[in-house]
Amino acid sequence: MRRGWDVEKHLVGVTHTVTNQTVQFYYDASGTRVRRVQGSTATIYAGPHFETEQPVVGFPTIQRAYIFFGGKPIAMHTRTRRGGSAFSGETMFIHGDHPSASLRTCLGSASLMTQRMDNGSADAHPLSR
Repeated sequence: MRRGWDVEKHLVGVTHTVTNQTVQFYYDASGTRVRRVQGSTATIYAGPHFETEQPVVGFPTIQRAYIFFGGKPIAMHTRTRRGGSAFSGETMFIHGDHPSASLRTCLGSASLMTQRMDNGSADAHPLSR
């Protein structure tokens, strides 16, 4: 992986050295990340509580709203729109697992979706449904 930094030490790009895929990051004047572009998909950040992801051209659009309690995210509500249809959504709850020091994401039905271990690795696929 190659990483690029600006003069204010913000990460502005990451390039995979084998596949040559690039992710670019953009910041506002206060240094807050406001946009991420990976391939043909752009993610726009509106503060820590909301982000929207949309291909440069076309659909679907994905919106994520984060709910915080005590300064930590406790839930993420995701809404997806495919084509010209209305949004459909689901809420996932984010919680720590004290004995194993991992971070877990669960649907409202309590089924485990993802798990990030204390070493920073993540399982990006659903563990159970």
